[in-house]
Order: sequence, then C-alpha cells, then structure tokens
Amino acid sequence: MKNVGCAIDFKYMTDYENANFHVPNSGYAGIKDRLDDNANTIIRNNDITVVGTYYYPEPYAIRIFGKELEKSYSHPDYNYTVKGVKIVDNTIKTAGSAVRLTDVSGIFIGSNDISYDYDRYNYSMDLIWLSESSQVTVTKNKLTGTKQNSVYISGGSGNEVSSNTIKKPGVSGVYVSGGSDKNTISGNTITSAGSNGIKITKEAKADVRKNTVKKSKNHGLIFTGGSGKASDNILEENGLSGLMADNSASVEFFNNTCNKNKGYGIKANKKSQVKISGNSFADNSKGDIYVTGSAAVLLNAPDNVKSQDICSDKLTLTWDEVSQADGYYVYRKTDAEDAEFEQIATVTDGTSFTDYGLVPKTRYVYKVKAFLDTVDSVQEGSDSADMSIKTKLTILGCTTNMRGSMSYTGKERTQIFDVFVDGETLIPDVDYRTVYSDNVNVGTAKVTVIGMGQYCDSADFQFDITLKSDNVMVIKPQELNRKSIVTGKPTMKAQGYEVAEAVKDKLDHTSHSEPAIVVNYNSPSQVIAKARADMLDLRVRSYRELTGETIYGAWL
Repeated sequence: MKNVGCAIDFKYMTDYENANFHVPNSGYAGIKDRLDDNANTIIRNNDITVVGTYYYPEPYAIRIFGKELEKSYSHPDYNYTVKGVKIVDNTIKTAGSAVRLTDVSGIFIGSNDISYDYDRYNYSMDLIWLSESSQVTVTKNKLTGTKQNSVYISGGSGNEVSSNTIKKPGVSGVYVSGGSDKNTISGNTITSAGSNGIKITKEAKADVRKNTVKKSKNHGLIFTGGSGKASDNILEENGLSGLMADNSASVEFFNNTCNKNKGYGIKANKKSQVKISGNSFADNSKGDIYVTGSAAVLLNAPDNVKSQDICSDKLTLTWDEVSQADGYYVYRKTDAEDAEFEQIATVTDGTSFTDYGLVPKTRYVYKVKAFLDTVDSVQEGSDSADMSIKTKLTILGCTTNMRGSMSYTGKERTQIFDVFVDGETLIPDVDYRTVYSDNVNVGTAKVTVIGMGQYCDSADFQFDITLKSDNVMVIKPQELNRKSIVTGKPTMKAQGYEVAEAVKDKLDHTSHSEPAIVVNYNSPSQVIAKARADMLDLRVRSYRELTGETIYGAWL
C-alpha cells in the first residue's frame, strides 16, 4: 500500500457521537451476551507508505478504534473495545503516524520497522499512539524519527513497551501521560531524543527498568508529576541530567548507572520525594546528585542495628551499610517517659559506633539515620528501628575466698570458691565463668573470672602449686634378699633410676665413677639387671624432670 492517507482502519464502533443505530427487532434484551470483542485478527508483512491526503490531513498507517457508549434510545450502554489484534512484521514509512489505538485491549505490536518520512510534507504526530487502551504490548520494533514521540500512552492501564530500538524522536522516545497506570517500560534502547528519552507525567505511573538512554537533548529519564520506579537503567551523555524528578511525590531510583551527563547524575526538583539506592555515577559535569527547592532525596533506613560488647560504662552499635550514604547520625536517649533523642555522633567511616561514659545498669535507646552530601545540601534518610539496651555491672574489683596454694599431683588443679561484688555473692555459670591456665605443674596457676549475664569485664587471680615431702619419695624400700632392691607403690611416676655404690656400709650419696643409669624404666628389677656385677652394695634413687629441673627421691 503506497501513498495512502490511511492503510488499515479497524473499527468496532463509529467515532461519530450522533450516529443513528438500528434497534434490533427483539430489542436490546440479552444483546451484551451476544457481543464478541475478540477480533482475532493479524496484520502482518505489509509494506505501507503514508502521506497526507484530502480525506486524511493527519495520516496514519493503521488505526484500531473502539468506543464506550452511554445508553440512549438507539443503543445500549457498552464499551465496544477491540481485542485480539496483532500487528507484526510490517514495514511502515509515514509522514504522520504509524499506529493509532483508541479504547483497545490486548493488542500486540511487534517486530515492525517504522520510520518517519522527512522528505514529504509531514505532520507532527506520534509514531505509535495509545489512548485509553490497556494491556497493549509494543515490543521489538525499530522506530526511527518523528516530530513528536516514538511511543505515546495516555490513560489506560497495564501497557508494556519493551525491547524497542528508538532513534531520533522529536520529543521523547516513550511518553506516558493522562493518569495511565501500571505501565512497564523495559529493555529499550533510545538514542538522540529531541527532548527526553523517557517521560512519565500527569499522574501516570510506570516501572522503568533496564533501558539504555543516550544523548537526549534534555534528560535521560524524567518523572514530572508522575510516579514509579526507575531501576537498572543506563543513562549516558544526556544534555541535562541522567535521572530527573520534578514535582513528583513518589519516585524510586535504584541501581541505575548515570555517566557523562552534561548536568547531574540525579536531580530532584520542587516537591519531589525520591528514594535512592545502589546508583552509580561517573563524569557527570555538574555533580552526581543535586536537590533543589523543597525536594528531598531519601535514603533507606539502616537495617539490622545490633549491640555488642555491652559493659558497665560502654557499648558498641553496629548496622548494615546503606547504599549511597556518606555517613550516619547516631541518636540516644534514656528510657524515661519524657526523654528525647539527641544526636551523639556522626559516623563517616564504617558502620559501627562505641558509646563511652555510660551509667551502669541503665537502659538506653538508640537509633541510626543515614545521610548523603549532595552538591549543595545534606539529605537524610529514614530512622532505623529503635534499639533498647541496658548496661551491665562490672566484675572488676571482685573478691574471692580462693585458697592460696594447692599440692602438686601431676593433674590439673582447680578450686571451688565464691566470687563477691560489693558484698553480693555471684552465681557461677550465670554471673560468671572461670578459665584456668598454668594449673598442672609446680609454680603459679592463674584463674580468670569472666563476667556473664548482667556482669561484664574479667578479673585475674593466682594460687601456688607446691611439692610436699611425699612427692619426692618415689619408691619405698622393702628388703627381699641380698643385693637387691624392690619397690613399693610410688607416689608419682619416676622417669628413671640412678644407681650408686655404698662405702663401708655408709652412703656417701656420691655416684660411682661410672654409675649405671637406667632411664625411662619404672621397674627396679631392670636396675638390678643393668647394674655392674662387682658392686657389693647397691643404692638407688629415682628421679623425674619437673618444671625445668630434675627432682630426686631419697637414696634407698
């Protein structure tokens, strides 16, 4: 179809308000049940060139038209909406509009190649125009040029504009207006828009995600009197800001990339309220974030506020990092009924704060708020949930009734004792626990008393481990026959025995010039076997290495 003012005009109802309708002979009873809105039609593989004509001074390639009528003497009340039409794989070159939809639902517009004809006398019209239409999908189209918007949506609900390649629209790549609700604009590539890449305005709502918008004359994406969420978009080299909120009370900018824009990465204007998180910025000429007028950029509230290292006079707060935050304000009050929060700290390095100089056994309430330094103002986020914390009592300075010394046994030595703080007896494993060290060998043992429950800190105590006389008497003599020694039951295990010769029935406690030493044997019979045969009288003593020195038993 070449050089037509209208190629395809698909109507479910006339657009003349005062048209006369013929009343069925049976009247209107049950007529709504007999109406079928599903056109079940495919418009495919057409090559259409559109020009202005006498009958179509505002030309278009395809129009699908429905209409809602109020009840009158000549027709029933009914919304004659058009459903079930697919417009796919067409090539359209137009001096005006390509596709115009009025009061339709469930229409699919996909994989069309649509371009604006600048070489003919042309008209300032949108390439794809939706009015009071819902559940329309515009996807994978190539849209090139126009004096207006590539895709225009006014009214309706639940429309999707996705994965289109849009170049050089005169105004916006996608323009959503007129209170249109629940729209999704995703995965589009928009280049060189004459004004804005994407515009949401006049109380319209849209979820705008994963679009790439470059080199728009003004903003990459703007909400002006509209609302919604912009996430995971790439906005680069636009003439003003990457993201703009103008007089928009409910807008969210999450995880967007704003690079090399000639204005700001994000700008909030007038009464806009913008929640931001996870956005990244690079080389924006005037700065990353700018807030003007009564607008506000809102950071998320810090989550997971916790306390740790609580003691009598200090405690530490920790919280999760808030995206985009430059720092945090920490507030505190007591739990008194008339107490008010006061800012006690500004944290710009990390996500923790230690509060010192507190009163023992006192309850405090804390909250944390993130802040952001913008180009010329400081923007604050929402408050965290309140955190109520009670300080503890210290165990420092406690006393005990621990014994000062214990005998060496070769095993760990522990004690049962009481711990007192300000005259009060503490409960073990409730108020404190104990840790022992160096409590086996002869020397000084250490006991650390560590506060638990309502007590904090720790205190160290000591006691001695000593040897007694029966510790060194390793074997006891019992004579069985001549030239022999035997053992009784040792008090503690010997490591070896030293053998010597007696002189004139009197021990001089001096070893033989070449004494026979048996090491690491515990049986005295092995001493006999190893001793020299010419020794007339044998004497033996046991020994053991203990705490770095050799401890000997008595000569036997």
